Amino acid sequence: MSQDIDAGRSADLVDQFTDDHTVITYDRRGLPRSALTGPAQGVALAQHADDVHRLLAELTDEPALMLGCSVGASIGFHLILRHPGQISMLIAHEPVTPRLLPAGQRAHHEAELREIHRRDGLSATFEVVAQVLGIDPANLDAEAGLVPQPMTPQRMRNFDFFVERDFTAILHDIVDVAALATA
Repeated sequence: MSQDIDAGRSADLVDQFTDDHTVITYDRRGLPRSALTGPAQGVALAQHADDVHRLLAELTDEPALMLGCSVGASIGFHLILRHPGQISMLIAHEPVTPRLLPAGQRAHHEAELREIHRRDGLSATFEVVAQVLGIDPANLDAEAGLVPQPMTPQRMRNFDFFVERDFTAILHDIVDVAALATA
């Protein structure tokens, strides 16, 4: 199972596993192929984890391997804590989980992203995210043969949705960091 900003972003990775595995990708609530029917705020990460739990329960009774990138990794944390045994291994790549940071760094990052997005727009937000993740936009070292992922209008809407709605849910998220250590 792969989870990221939207399912289409993992196409190259999915192709590497389909010969040996059944691969499941999906769009979280509020993204293009999965409508958000509730209020305008973001969906709690625990609710996203319940969505994944129910999806997996419909598809298999075997423990799944999960790759969660960004918010997908944070959702994976909730899934392994709430539904032990449903995931045999979680690879959590760059989780958006400020509570894993030391208190001073956490407070800075929690306030910074949305403030910059609202004041300076999406381009400035990308610059901050790239800096936090250690990405040099002038020197992107991509693997040969990958499908380009240009910043389309849909991807821009997805990132706006992430910053304005999902990030609110992330800021209010409580994940038991001590329990993660033993999960």
